[in-house]
Formats: sequence, structure tokens, C-alpha cells
Amino acid sequence: MQRKQMVVEQRRQTILLERQKQRMAGILHEIKNPLTTLKGEIAFLSTRGDPALISAVERMQRSETRIEQGLRALPIGDAAEQQQAQQKPCTFADLERLLAKHLTANPVPVHIQNHAADKQKTMRLDPLLFLEAVDNLLGNANRYAKKQITLTLQDEAPFMRVCDDGPGFSEEALQHAMDKYYSEEQKTDHIGYGLYIARVQLEKQQIRLTLANRGGACAELTFLSEQKDTNG
Repeated sequence: MQRKQMVVEQRRQTILLERQKQRMAGILHEIKNPLTTLKGEIAFLSTRGDPALISAVERMQRSETRIEQGLRALPIGDAAEQQQAQQKPCTFADLERLLAKHLTANPVPVHIQNHAADKQKTMRLDPLLFLEAVDNLLGNANRYAKKQITLTLQDEAPFMRVCDDGPGFSEEALQHAMDKYYSEEQKTDHIGYGLYIARVQLEKQQIRLTLANRGGACAELTFLSEQKDTNG
């Protein structure tokens, strides 16, 4: 009975997280467009020499800063931070089957490679929460992939990589892409939080998320502590 209640609670948290993401996406869309326009106008007007105009620009810059601070105070990620992981044994073979079934509907083809020497080697993770994190990683990869995304499993660190064939991360993105609200797309209405939520969801399972460029952009997953194989 207790196990059933935990599953129900986890599903409830998942639904709450998805609803929160949808609400925040709508709010951010409505705010980011006028904010981007405002920043462009400020940059243009700041080149003018009229003292009264410069004073007005300074007031606009203060307003712009307050708006951005308000955006960063929005509770994006709170639902993810409240999720609880229910970890259980999972072999590399199990994980490959789980991912293959889950990713069939992804808009960009995902090629799964299982390079684990021992496909029956066991790790511990929360399948539902893990797949949510993978979805958030793919949300980023789908935007930049040209033709394909490659997901690689291996029984050494990192135990999983998700790589697209796009342009890769900028140096700035490698440092900040997992921060709340970070986006390289300053001229669009996209404000990023998918990688941040993925990081939080993976940390709940004692998994570290790191970013790298390996041809295209790669997200790499490594267990924070050595996993004990429960086989035998």
C-alpha cells in the first residue's frame, strides 16, 4: 500500500511540474517579447547625446533591471525541487529497453547505442523521474539537432551521453546553461529552464549532469558515488 501511495504521489508531482512549466512558459513568452524590444530601444537611445534623453534612458535601464529581477524570482523549478526519487535496481539492458520505448515519438530521431560490456550490470535510479530528466535534455537537443540525436550507454563514467549533431554549446553556455532562465537566444522569446530542471531531477537520483562539446552539444550523466552491482 505504501509503495502504491508513493507512485501516486510521484505522478501527482509530475503533473504539477508539467502544469507549472506550461504556465511559466506562457508568462515568460508574454514578458520576454516586450522586454527584448525595450532593451533594443535602450541600446539605440543610449547613443544619442541629448541630456534629457540620457536621463530617460537611465530610468528605462533601471526599469529593465527590475523586470529581469522579477523574472528570476518566479518559482520555476520549485515543483522539480520538491519531487522525491524512488530509486530501484535497473540494468543497462533494462534502461536501453525503457529508453527505446519512451523515445519512439521524439520529433528528432534518437539513435541509442548500448556500449556497456556487461549489459546486466545494475544501477539504481527512479525510472519515471529519470525519463522526465531525459525529456528535458531532449527538449534542448531537439532545438539544435540537424538530423539526429545519439544516446550512448556505457558501464564507465559517464554512464550516459545525449549528443546532438548541431553547432554545440558556446563557452558561455557550457558555464551557465544549467542555470535558471539562461538562454543564448537573446533575440527570441525563449528563456531556458529545461536543463536546470533536468539537473535537479538527476541530482535527486545522485547523478551529476555536465555539458560538453563532442562534435555537437552533449549532456553527460555520471553517478555521484560508485554504484554497487546487486547481481548475484
